[in-house]
Amino acid sequence: MNIWQTLSAPIVRSVALHGLLVVSLAAAGCNGMKSPSTAGASGKPKIMIVGGDSVSWGRVSPGTLQRELKIVNVGGDTLRIADVHPSCGCTTAPLDKKNLGPGDTGVVKISLDALNRKGDLHKSISITTNDSARPRIDVPLTAFVVREMELYPDFFPVVDSAKPGVERATTITVRNIGDKPVKVDAPFMQNAPEMVVWFDQTAPKELAPGDSMKVTAHVKPIKAGTTSAEVIFNTDSKNSPILKAMITCTVREQR
Repeated sequence: MNIWQTLSAPIVRSVALHGLLVVSLAAAGCNGMKSPSTAGASGKPKIMIVGGDSVSWGRVSPGTLQRELKIVNVGGDTLRIADVHPSCGCTTAPLDKKNLGPGDTGVVKISLDALNRKGDLHKSISITTNDSARPRIDVPLTAFVVREMELYPDFFPVVDSAKPGVERATTITVRNIGDKPVKVDAPFMQNAPEMVVWFDQTAPKELAPGDSMKVTAHVKPIKAGTTSAEVIFNTDSKNSPILKAMITCTVREQR
């Protein structure tokens, strides 16, 4: 063996050992370590609501409040959403998909009717899933509705026990509770085939801050039964451009 063979032999062995070590570490990484996307996932479905388990709109004007609520499955098995249930008829909350695989996201499109509301508003939706740790989550929905105009009460008192063809009257009050003058147009009614209605306000009227006016509806039912319709007041208020009130007439069968 010459001097070059003597010197190169340890170098070859060192290179070979280094290569074996690199291959062994790579194999261990493939077989024994989880990727970041699955390292936290367990074998069970687990629900997470992005942004927390509540929705708040803060101070808002009257109208329809909307928000998208995102649900993520951070578990290791399919999350099945059995139901998304609003607490009242003024709220809708459709869900785009009910089965979420690990890492998948679903969206609940919340819509809350706050057109005729004022002050603190508290509603909720409940979400029921197969997450054994949190099978039901109640999500509070809150807002504070700031109004310039209001109706009192927020419906025309029911016209009851009238006879077909006999006119009765019912009255509502329109109030300016803001700090600016507001013009209120004459009211009009939609979809009332079973009764004839006319209003004593026939022209726009301006209400100064703190002022109010009474508006009387004269109702003549056409036949026996119960019928309802929506009365609309348009205003020039940017905060409360539309005021709505239901008017109902009940006529009992004559014996």
